Amino acid sequence: LPVLTRMRIKQAALMGLRHTVAGQAPEILVQPVLFVLMLGVIAATPAMAAKAPVIVGLFAAAAAGALVVAARLFQDMLPEAAREAEPEYSTPAWMRSARTFFLTAGINVLGASLGVLMLGPMSGGETTGIYGIAAAAAALIALPLIAINIPMAPAVAGIFSEGNKEELQRIATKAARSALVLSLPMALIYALFGHWILLLFGAEFTAGYTPLIILSIGQVVNAGMGSAGVLLQMTGHEREVAKGLAIALLFNVAANLVLIPIWGATGAAIGASGNMILWNIMLTVWVRRRLGIRPTVMG
Repeated sequence: LPVLTRMRIKQAALMGLRHTVAGQAPEILVQPVLFVLMLGVIAATPAMAAKAPVIVGLFAAAAAGALVVAARLFQDMLPEAAREAEPEYSTPAWMRSARTFFLTAGINVLGASLGVLMLGPMSGGETTGIYGIAAAAAALIALPLIAINIPMAPAVAGIFSEGNKEELQRIATKAARSALVLSLPMALIYALFGHWILLLFGAEFTAGYTPLIILSIGQVVNAGMGSAGVLLQMTGHEREVAKGLAIALLFNVAANLVLIPIWGATGAAIGASGNMILWNIMLTVWVRRRLGIRPTVMG
């Protein structure tokens, strides 16, 4: 964990300096490649057993290698003005933001697993498995928005600090429209061929078609609403994001308690999609109030 944390701090600094590719390369390229290479050495050496402690050790070694690369990239790409500047600290403000980001991350993790966590004791393992496959498939629709948000975050921070509201509106609209256009094909594939896609996992998983469609609708709405969360977090309004997520999570819990006993996996899908739509609406309203821009595809 300390190695991964240091690596991600270096990557975040690179992202803040607008080096998007370099900021992502250590974790998504260097670390996996090193890990696979070391696994290959283990597999090719009969005397070395690929037991769990060995594999975990290789993962840690790959993370350490990625940290070295991230540190080197950061050192090479740090502007000269930053090297010469006197350090300045705003520790109390940073700690306040850190607590909010920590809360947001925790709610996100819980929210992503809430349907599975509640279906298990309420509907049993079979229904949970069916929903889990549908949820994992629907999550692929969100990949374009996630990919867009990565380079967008430092850009938003920079543009906001310059006070360029028109440019902020322009990239927000472009991000939302791009995310929606790139997300729609996968949703359409699920609508047309979802039954056969689920059949690949086994005949019983075709019962997840309706939950898949409901979850896909939620993901498409999520893409069309744009990067409201990023806009708020990168402009000092991270508390609104945490508040919106918390309210939507409570709604999701309440919806699951009512709907899962009636409709099982379909009820959980309705709760999850309602969660996404509700928090997007709240964040869109707050972006309009705090920043004076419209983050959705409507621009």
